[in-house]
Amino acid sequence: MPIFISLHATSTPDTQHIINANTIAQMKDGVRLVNSARGALIDEAALVDGLKSGKIAAAALDVSRRAASRGSPFRDFDNVTLTPHLAASTIEAQRDVSTQIVDQMLDVLHETDFRNVINFPLVDASVLKTLRPYLNLAENWAGCNRNWPKAPSNGWKLTLRAKRLLTTPNH
Repeated sequence: MPIFISLHATSTPDTQHIINANTIAQMKDGVRLVNSARGALIDEAALVDGLKSGKIAAAALDVSRRAASRGSPFRDFDNVTLTPHLAASTIEAQRDVSTQIVDQMLDVLHETDFRNVINFPLVDASVLKTLRPYLNLAENWAGCNRNWPKAPSNGWKLTLRAKRLLTTPNH
């Protein structure tokens, strides 16, 4: 039974060329490679060598602009499928994505939904209303801490006592 490797990663300094001569050498002979994520994940020269040697039996590439160009060495292989990575390139897709972004921003501003928000715990809107006083406290405390003198304390001691949390109106 053939072995498939399908890449599903973002392109970061840590993931660039995660498929390279070293990783290809560690693969079983005859592996099939599918990349519909990011072109930078594959060292293309190493992939060409892997295809020539038979280590990689086939490749499907949907993400490399250079791979689909006329001068690409991948065009010489019958066992390589090249497709242009369209992603959200069509007018319809751009419109749909734009509409989704605006809808999601309005949901966040109205505190009704928080899907796809980065660096924010995913919680229901009703839970956010309960958490709001604690978020305000953390925000204010961070501001106080940032403005605290940087000089040596010389024995200073800060004691914080609170019996209840103060919240901003309407929250």
